[in-house]
Amino acid sequence: MFEAGLYSLLTADATVSGLIGTRLFPVVVNEHDMPVNPGDPSCASYQVVAGDTTYTLEPKQTTERRVQFDAWAVEYSDAKSIVRAIRNVLSGYSGTLQDGTRVLTSVELNEIDDFGSNFRVWRVMSEYRITFVEAS
Repeated sequence: MFEAGLYSLLTADATVSGLIGTRLFPVVVNEHDMPVNPGDPSCASYQVVAGDTTYTLEPKQTTERRVQFDAWAVEYSDAKSIVRAIRNVLSGYSGTLQDGTRVLTSVELNEIDDFGSNFRVWRVMSEYRITFVEAS
């Protein structure tokens, strides 16, 4: 599955794992995992926000997904560092993910900074357009 492959790619990266370990969550971060105090470990979440599949006469179709990553940290600079580490892995990436998905292109579309007043944490969002052929 594409999402599992992305998770493996990012958490295997030394810089990403140095910043968040395996604290990369699908869709949302629950309140128990949210960093709220100085010294709490930072984390990130990811979700597919849009997608399209192109069908061809060949047995494999090309799929395109927009994937949003949210970095959550008590310090603004930590959230920016997480997004930068994700960018270093994903921007321009092409190759085969651990699950067998073949990524053709990965392009960063935008980055937005935010402060979550509910938990009083910094959130930096980055969005990617990823084109791939899913493993059989």
